[in-house]
Amino acid sequence: MDTSETYIKMCDCPEIQEGHGELTWIQEDFCGWKNKKLLWLPRQDQIQEMLGYAIGALVNDFHQYCELDLKMYENPSNLPRIMEQLWLAFYMHEKHKKIWDGEKWAIK
Repeated sequence: MDTSETYIKMCDCPEIQEGHGELTWIQEDFCGWKNKKLLWLPRQDQIQEMLGYAIGALVNDFHQYCELDLKMYENPSNLPRIMEQLWLAFYMHEKHKKIWDGEKWAIK
């Protein structure tokens, strides 16, 4: 489970935080603190579930994203480095047409 400062920043956006209501500690979930604010940090399987794709489409589309779409990152230092970051970037690309610029999600 990624609990890095980068992942916490990536999760601190309305697209991820909205719809979770009041957060409570559940053993399977991890919540991070940022500026005294409780944030939900989704696990990889939760991000995959949020996409809502059938397994075949999920694997195919994720593979295409890794092969082709990651080239849209102008600054290689902004590329996701950990699997949760990569899946979150895929989710944001697919569902919200955004990419991570190193500080925030930007419309591509």
